[in-house]
Amino acid sequence: MKAQRWINILTTFALVVLLFGEWQARKPEGRPMAINYPDNSATVSFGTTPTSVSTPTSRTWMGWINITQQQATDQYHTLLYAKDVPGGWVAWSINYHSNQTGSPATFLTFTRDYTIQGLWIGAATLTVGTWYHIAVTYAEGTANDPIIYLNGAPVAITEISTPSGTVEDDSDSLLYVGGAGGRVIVSDLRIYPFITSAADIVDIYNSRCANVHPSAGLPVFAPMMYGAAGLQAFDGGTLAAANKIVDPYSGALGTPAGSPVGVAETYLSVCP
Repeated sequence: MKAQRWINILTTFALVVLLFGEWQARKPEGRPMAINYPDNSATVSFGTTPTSVSTPTSRTWMGWINITQQQATDQYHTLLYAKDVPGGWVAWSINYHSNQTGSPATFLTFTRDYTIQGLWIGAATLTVGTWYHIAVTYAEGTANDPIIYLNGAPVAITEISTPSGTVEDDSDSLLYVGGAGGRVIVSDLRIYPFITSAADIVDIYNSRCANVHPSAGLPVFAPMMYGAAGLQAFDGGTLAAANKIVDPYSGALGTPAGSPVGVAETYLSVCP
């Protein structure tokens, strides 16, 4: 009798373990947002820029990118930007540039909109199929320049347009990822409400997308992609408006448009 009772207990325990494993396999799992933007139309919109993102006057933008194809014509490729819908202007943006010959991208750019927009370029050579970590720090002020980092190291900066006048209020802007050029995979995007130190940027780069944050605090924007409907692995799956791209820090919900493609990467495999 006791033997049968133990058999029943063990059978029940095994069933619970099996069901738990099945639930673990099926439940939506948050992962760093790794999305392939194959063309100009592919994008994810997070709606009006969250207050936590638009309020800070000092910010750090960072993320990993992998260029999938170089353009044969002169073109900017937008990675992350806040677009001011009422005026049609871009409040701020981070881009890479491919030149007319289709050879490797020759520079990165950062813009911040004032009455007269500030535009800076950073020297860089980016080749197809390679993961790069990009970070930009900027304190608002017409006398200030950003620092652009590539793989943890600052690059040479050239100021193309000197900002002047009043800085653009980006609280009514729409926060986008991708679009405007496309042909790039973007992952592990983060925005911090402070100037991240050079040492911390090196640490984050060296962590290869592990969940390492600066000593000064947590991000205000770091979206995660959850299991797409019917595509738990979501590798190679086209993302539609029903799929969830969630920022757990600001609460913003990203809506895919123009058929971006999910890339099933993890913290350990998305970067070198």
